[in-house]
Amino acid sequence: MLQLAHIHQVVVDEQGKPRNHRPIEHLLGPRINYAGLLAAMAEQTPRRVPLLVEVRDVTDAVRSCEVLRNGSVTARLPTCSFVEAC
Repeated sequence: MLQLAHIHQVVVDEQGKPRNHRPIEHLLGPRINYAGLLAAMAEQTPRRVPLLVEVRDVTDAVRSCEVLRNGSVTARLPTCSFVEAC
């Protein structure tokens, strides 16, 4: 049974290198269809599952959570919590 879902955005920088843990700016991201992912999770999981959104910058993490919550096609998203890395 699914215990936790983990997502993060990967972007390609100016030098063509992939960079992980960037902000999620749109539900229809350049590599991941977050709207489809969230709809599938809401439809296919028998219970709510925590969604870990891994973003390095706290401000970007808040913005990413707002994009996922406010632009979501489902009302099953939990309230966002933030944990800063040490």
